[in-house]
Amino acid sequence: MNSKNKKVAQALLDGRIDIQEIDDRLFAVMLLSMTGGLELNKQKLDEKEKLRLSSYLVSEVFGLMGNSPEVFDYRLHDMNYLVKISKLLEKAFAKKEFYKNMVENEDE
Repeated sequence: MNSKNKKVAQALLDGRIDIQEIDDRLFAVMLLSMTGGLELNKQKLDEKEKLRLSSYLVSEVFGLMGNSPEVFDYRLHDMNYLVKISKLLEKAFAKKEFYKNMVENEDE
């Protein structure tokens, strides 16, 4: 386990990180991506506003996990990390398409 993971694991054990807070934010991001016509404070959110809100919630998750702005900045400039994330996105997209096709085939 790398030192970052050890720090997060220890923070979890110490109760300094609340998994429920992280889970709630990630669920909210998922919900934002799945809903159309969502209203908050009697205002309908357009796609740009939903994306901004999702980004904000994800940044809160990073903060709750002990990441600093410096960590985020480092990751933006670390080519190895960006390649890793690119592969993760490609894999997630492929899985999404696979499940989408399965659902469409079941509906036929």
